[in-house]
Amino acid sequence: MACELTINRVGAFSGLAGDLGGAKFPGEARVVAAFRELIDRIEEGPLFDKAINAALAAAAEHGRVGDLVQTRSTDCRLQPSTIIRIPANFGGKPRDGAEAQNTSAKDHLVGLLPSKKFECEFKDRRWFLRLRASFTACALEGRSGLTKLWLSFEGIAADPNPDPSCRPTDDEASKFIAITDEMERAAMHTLHAAYRDALFAIIKPKDVVFSLRPNRLRVSMADNDRESIAALLDAMYFDRMGPTAIKKAEDDLPKKGLRELEHLVGAVSENNAKVDDKSLSVTTEMRGVTGVVCQYADRRDARDDTCLVGFARRDGIMAGYEDLSPSMKRKQKEEEYVRSFSGARPLSAMLANTTALDLERQWHSVP
Repeated sequence: MACELTINRVGAFSGLAGDLGGAKFPGEARVVAAFRELIDRIEEGPLFDKAINAALAAAAEHGRVGDLVQTRSTDCRLQPSTIIRIPANFGGKPRDGAEAQNTSAKDHLVGLLPSKKFECEFKDRRWFLRLRASFTACALEGRSGLTKLWLSFEGIAADPNPDPSCRPTDDEASKFIAITDEMERAAMHTLHAAYRDALFAIIKPKDVVFSLRPNRLRVSMADNDRESIAALLDAMYFDRMGPTAIKKAEDDLPKKGLRELEHLVGAVSENNAKVDDKSLSVTTEMRGVTGVVCQYADRRDARDDTCLVGFARRDGIMAGYEDLSPSMKRKQKEEEYVRSFSGARPLSAMLANTTALDLERQWHSVP
């Protein structure tokens, strides 16, 4: 099977030093109200649109970017901005002891700005591209760690033709990731400025610095239901085999899956990442979804990025697919179906959350 959905989540980190906003909003209700005002100010201000337009201009360097796609009003994924709560143990075990007292281990509020959907075409592949910005409320929650700013890019083939030759390939997925990385680089500084201006309008600071770290966290995944990837996952999880052992084993199917993963990682990293026993792991923490992920550091061009690249699959989701009628196969390639049954979407969100908290604990504070 093909890479039915490709998602690229890019996170940036910003620290508030000085007159902390949390001191002005004691109690959760007041923090939520202040965060609601902050999100509204960002959405209504000029910098948010400027950031989105900069991202689209970067994409247009590689192909055609259509107008904003109007969808039915009942599509909850394109509804106005909203606030959600992310539990501290999302994607991991509850913390106890001293770690439970760490400010990074608290539940966090996250504000999601409206999802924007465009039909794009890059090298003869038409995509439905969804772009969404989100932020944490850490700057309003007092000593609650670094503020996380996220840009998420999601790509699904616009043509639901189920013919295997018409589905997105690994190379097309890696190209989509590369283009959306450029979109992030074009937009993130302006997005940070939008957050900063909205924040300062609320807390009315004196001698406060809201600095954007140079680090980025990039979580790039694609759905992949190929038999070879299933064999790779089984070898790593059930047989406890790493890449070194898989390459020496007699079974060719896990080797094929490993080569496919190495190809994706190599394309995304421009051959600057190594898939080995240390960098590659299987993720099974999310019920019903399994993933294989390579984590590496990107130090090219003065960057300081932490990157996770891999494949995800829903357990057993494709059972019986070959027995479906042509119309039902086509139905399963439509955007809403692909999104609903994607493993990459929820797994990448979990990995983004847990890795961001791990990085924050490593850094301790903003320099």
